[in-house]
Amino acid sequence: MPEAGLRLISINLKKRLNNPHSRRVLIKWMSPLNATVFAAQEPVAAGQEIPCELGGLHRAGRNQNVACWVAHPDRLSVSVLSIPAVILESDELVICNTYLSSYSSAKRASQIHELRSRLLCYNKRVIVVGDFNSAPLATDGRYGDAGPVRNLV
Repeated sequence: MPEAGLRLISINLKKRLNNPHSRRVLIKWMSPLNATVFAAQEPVAAGQEIPCELGGLHRAGRNQNVACWVAHPDRLSVSVLSIPAVILESDELVICNTYLSSYSSAKRASQIHELRSRLLCYNKRVIVVGDFNSAPLATDGRYGDAGPVRNLV
C-alpha cells in the first residue's frame, strides 16, 4: 500500500453488499476507479458473510460493521478493533476504517477517545475514514473548514 499509488474508496454500503443487484452496481461503479483500498461501513446485515473478494480486491479485515479489501494484502498488517474499526498498516501509512455508534453520543465519544489513543501510537501518516455518525455543527463551517473559528455569522 505505497502512498504514491494509493487509491482509496470509503463508502457506507447500508448492509446491501450481499444483494446481487447492489453488488453488481457497486462493482461496475468502482471498476474504472482502480482502487487499491476499499473501505466499507455497514457492508452486510447481521449474520451475513462478508465476501472474501470484491471487484478484484482481497478482504483484509472485517467485523459486522466495517470491512476492508485491498489490492496487495501481503504488503500490510491488519488489526481488527472492537470499536469497531479495521486498521491497515504498511511501511509508510496507516488507514483506519471505523463505524462509530449511531445510538449513543456517550458511547461515540468513548470510541473516539479509544481510537485516538490507538492511532497516536503510530509514527507515520494516518488516514481515518468511516461513518462517524455525527452531524456537523455550525462551528464546523459550511464544509468543515472553519478551523478555530467558534462564532459564525
